[in-house]
Amino acid sequence: MHSVTPVVITDLFRGNRIRNINTPQQVSAHWGDVRIPVQDEYLKTYEASTQGKSTLKDKDASLDDMMTMTLADYFRYIREQPGEKKMCIEFATPQPVRESYIIPELCYPRPGESNTLVQQCFVGNQGNVANIHFDKAGHHGLLYQVFGRKRFILFPHAAGKKLLPLTQTSGWKLQNFSDQERREFLRFTGGYEVVLAAGEAVYVPALYWHYADYIEDSMAVRLRFRRPDYVTSLLNHMFPDLYTQGILHKLADPTRALGEYAPLIDRIIQCATAQYADGREKVTAVRALCKQIYHEIYPEEPRQPYSLDLERYCPPLLAHFLDADHPDRPVYQ
Repeated sequence: MHSVTPVVITDLFRGNRIRNINTPQQVSAHWGDVRIPVQDEYLKTYEASTQGKSTLKDKDASLDDMMTMTLADYFRYIREQPGEKKMCIEFATPQPVRESYIIPELCYPRPGESNTLVQQCFVGNQGNVANIHFDKAGHHGLLYQVFGRKRFILFPHAAGKKLLPLTQTSGWKLQNFSDQERREFLRFTGGYEVVLAAGEAVYVPALYWHYADYIEDSMAVRLRFRRPDYVTSLLNHMFPDLYTQGILHKLADPTRALGEYAPLIDRIIQCATAQYADGREKVTAVRALCKQIYHEIYPEEPRQPYSLDLERYCPPLLAHFLDADHPDRPVYQ
């Protein structure tokens, strides 16, 4: 965790009941009557949202507010409609599923860390993808594959400027690459690729760029855990982009963060807590400082992206990031 190193774990949940539930048939037998929210795959949902047609619901919304299916009905639907990409995205793991595993000791907070522990599930059919992005909440993550194969690709922080970044997302669409093109792109970016099978898990360090491709119909559960309090404080002031990601990469080891990098944290907090005319002015000032700090701690990196700077042509995807005083801006506890 402190070295920001992704790893594949082959014995997560060893001895737990979930290890023996590793096919759609077994999932249906154990949890077939469990209801999950189902919506269009990521890209279709985002395209609809840009046209004011989105049916995307907040992952914490009530099931009463969402389109739902039982797991058994979902598996039946994707068998009968193989071309339709429907999935359950980042939904709170249902209690019957939670009861099949014991949360690893690693996931419980230590002193000086947030006590938030998030349990989520993903269910999707072949062909779904999650485009390159990093999760802005700043938690570490374990993704456990219940059944099916999923291609998972991770990119180091140094790849950020090569990823055609816009906020915490990438403009590249790896699902459109040939196998050869993807291999060459991984060489260019220093990315890591693994195909997860049932019973395997991947540790995704906090704020690490990643991509997922549903090679087969599959189900996974995710644990998100252990965010240091100083990261929580910084995330409430910083914009989710490659500069924030790169700075927090340097702060992954608490000893170094609260030692040699403590003045860096103080500079950001002082800038963010100064008086400004409005939220837009505040965000502009904090972002300018973060870019400056980023180049101080990564002096060898180029000043500009390797391709188009999308921010010159596109507004950020989530408008409330523009204004630190916007009522919808999330506040981390």
